[in-house]
Amino acid sequence: MTLAEQVLNLARWAPSGDNSQCWRFELLDNDKFIIYAHDTRNNVVYDLDGHSSHLAHGILLETIEIAASQFGCKVKLASDLNTETLLKFKVKLIKDVKVKANPLFHFIKTRTVQRRVMGTKALTVKEKTELQNSLPEGFSVNWYETVKLKHRCAWLNFVNAKTRLTMKEAFEVHKNMIDWQQQFSETKIPEQALGVDWLTARLMQWLFKSWSRVQFFNRFLAGTYAPRLQLDFIPGIRCSAHFTISCTKSVINISDYIEAGRAVQRFWLTSESLNLGFQPSYTPLVFSRYLDKKIQFTQDQNVIENAIKSNQLFNELVSDPEKVVFMGRIGRSKHPKSRSTRLSLNKLIRKNPVC
Repeated sequence: MTLAEQVLNLARWAPSGDNSQCWRFELLDNDKFIIYAHDTRNNVVYDLDGHSSHLAHGILLETIEIAASQFGCKVKLASDLNTETLLKFKVKLIKDVKVKANPLFHFIKTRTVQRRVMGTKALTVKEKTELQNSLPEGFSVNWYETVKLKHRCAWLNFVNAKTRLTMKEAFEVHKNMIDWQQQFSETKIPEQALGVDWLTARLMQWLFKSWSRVQFFNRFLAGTYAPRLQLDFIPGIRCSAHFTISCTKSVINISDYIEAGRAVQRFWLTSESLNLGFQPSYTPLVFSRYLDKKIQFTQDQNVIENAIKSNQLFNELVSDPEKVVFMGRIGRSKHPKSRSTRLSLNKLIRKNPVC
């Protein structure tokens, strides 16, 4: 492999929403390549203004920089953000004797999501200090680690999940993002990584065959309760802490979200280095932005009312909600036996790039 291919072969393990891998690469030379970074706003309700994807793009760029350090290279980056739906980043890898390998390099491939219950032993002062210190200047972490606060976070995610599971606009997203009866998946989330039991998984798989089935179960048979309990409430209590990552300024534009993504990846990789499980809880932020911007995201008034209830819980829980860029939970955990993998580098490289 060329130097560029070696770096990209590691960087492709960067996380993205529902394992969408919203980027492709064009190789220019042994040490040069272009990233074509698209978003999923047209078919994913959680990608308001493409900013969820922009967060992932920042995660990718940070991963590239960390991967390049292992080869004694710094990264020269030229960004083209003129076309919102297709960002371009031209990358040149430059050998530099001053560059030392970033120890987070070792955790790029092992970093993953733990959706199941985790140990509840409190984080140590040392662990919290390392996690805070992993964030760049301008970002900070807030902890929600008492029993009462963990319960409030779990309840927020439980209420928010009802919004997600009862809106038709999210149905196709959920239907297409799960790789049923699989332990690993190159392009989706494998069923065994979801965190639900076998019976609930079979019910979900059957329901996702049609929206009318989902509506019937939600209306007459409390269809959302089992997945919300297993995916949101119980794991929300069974962890060491919930957290929010905030920026000192409001995060508004594409560049802001890219920088936030860089910070999130440092934090996530550091948690992996500390042998801690990690799960994002990002959608409350998305619906909060929809409501704050007065953007209609569904035709169902009941869903909107539930989102408002969830947003009230979110605003009561966090300070300066407009500055929060990421939420999640963290805890003592063995490594998940099931996870999303990635497309091979060959599949991610554009053969006939269109500029």
